[in-house]
Amino acid sequence: MRGPLRAQSRNSKFLFSSNFNSEVKKMTDVMAERENAFAEGKEEGFAEGRAEGFAEGAFTERTKADKEKRQMAKSLKEQNVDVSIIAKTTGFSEEEIRSL
Repeated sequence: MRGPLRAQSRNSKFLFSSNFNSEVKKMTDVMAERENAFAEGKEEGFAEGRAEGFAEGAFTERTKADKEKRQMAKSLKEQNVDVSIIAKTTGFSEEEIRSL
């Protein structure tokens, strides 16, 4: 009777080992998927942040340029340069220049 017990014991060990290896592979696959998803999310976040930063920087530059043009228009107006010439040069309307 010892023979069948040993065979059953070996078979149980094999099944346990096979199941264990299968579960370890599943866990490893899940962990790898999680790491890949995290890396992709991180990369997307950096890209969005970069785009927002560029947009904010462009807005700041436009605001700065607009302020400088207004200062130039005001200075020209104070020097009695014709409003229509200032308007053509700066792109502002004559009403905007008069309000400076």
